[in-house]
Amino acid sequence: MPSSPRFLQRVPLHYPVDGVVIGGLATISGAIFGALFIQFVPNWAQEISKAAPWAIFGIFLIVFMYVMPHGIAGFLRLAWIRMTRPTVTGSKAAGEARHEQGHNQPEREEP
Repeated sequence: MPSSPRFLQRVPLHYPVDGVVIGGLATISGAIFGALFIQFVPNWAQEISKAAPWAIFGIFLIVFMYVMPHGIAGFLRLAWIRMTRPTVTGSKAAGEARHEQGHNQPEREEP
């Protein structure tokens, strides 16, 4: 009986899932970030700890999932939205709040 294909022996099967979790789902940029993570983080983990590189890889994975639950692409998208949306100043916000409550409406003349 033939053994499993060689590429399955070299590449852990969780790598595609790790790439999606880290990069973000349904975006090309997420796939790129996930691939970069899978390419470089195991090497960094090997340099940090020769005895337990998979533990270091797991720590990186957990930290990324905790800090960026929507992946790197989702994090960058939210950061871009927050940086580019117009800011509301204090006096403008107070004026808009009064207008919504009806305080800025012209007074009616009584007949």
